[in-house]
Amino acid sequence: MVAVNKTHWQNVADASANSADLDVTWAALNPLILTLGTLVLRRHVDRQLPEPLTSPTQLGRWEASVNKLLSRGQLPG
Repeated sequence: MVAVNKTHWQNVADASANSADLDVTWAALNPLILTLGTLVLRRHVDRQLPEPLTSPTQLGRWEASVNKLLSRGQLPG
């Protein structure tokens, strides 16, 4: 999975379609860590939510939160 993601991000970098300071290795690792880490820790994540992570409401909340994190970060700039 890492190799596929890393190839993708290297292709993006080779096409100069990325941020100048893109770290290709971390660009490949971050989505895997975020997704797989959440799945590995799902029991613990579920305890923090009002309904299971896999419910449509919680998946929507997670998607919105991740999108905000990736596009803007979590702290004012």
